[in-house]
Amino acid sequence: MNLFHFSPTEPHEYQGYTEAKIDPLETKTQGRTVYLLPANATFKEVLPKKDGFVICYQKDDWLYFEDHRGETIYSKSDATSKVITEIGVIPNGYTSSVPCAFPIWDEKVAIWIEDSETRTSKEAADQSAEQERQKILLKTAAQLSLDKSDITLLRCFENSIVVPEEWRQYRIDLRAIVSEISKVAELPARPEYPKGT
Repeated sequence: MNLFHFSPTEPHEYQGYTEAKIDPLETKTQGRTVYLLPANATFKEVLPKKDGFVICYQKDDWLYFEDHRGETIYSKSDATSKVITEIGVIPNGYTSSVPCAFPIWDEKVAIWIEDSETRTSKEAADQSAEQERQKILLKTAAQLSLDKSDITLLRCFENSIVVPEEWRQYRIDLRAIVSEISKVAELPARPEYPKGT
């Protein structure tokens, strides 16, 4: 005779089986074989295993309960995810369908659809951020070039060389980028170093 064990807490999930032990006192008293029945166990034969379900003991019978533990589900309202830890059906307001980019849940057809308005505004924000990044990189590069050109000017003064007009214009163009007066997208070409520097 087998004993079929279940957890003491709801929903009383099947835990396995053991061989039942004979109750010596009741067997002697009743004159027939009587088995001990501990708490959280039954003599009732358990149901066969079924994919996607666990077997639980409810009201003196074994029943199948959906089991999604360990599965990731997604909120239909905002597509946030969470992992299921409890036995039972997927909670209302959630789905196991993986959301697309910029998701909106369409309840009529029970699928995620892409929110083109959100995609457009995200792409515009990304483009704006990239433009700002490029502007900062250009400004930084212009400042570095301006700092380096100081050495060329210093050498001109040290060697009594007149600063060439193209170097003066080069520095004016760099300052315009650094001070954000200029709207150019790239650094001006550095002129040849003056002879004698």
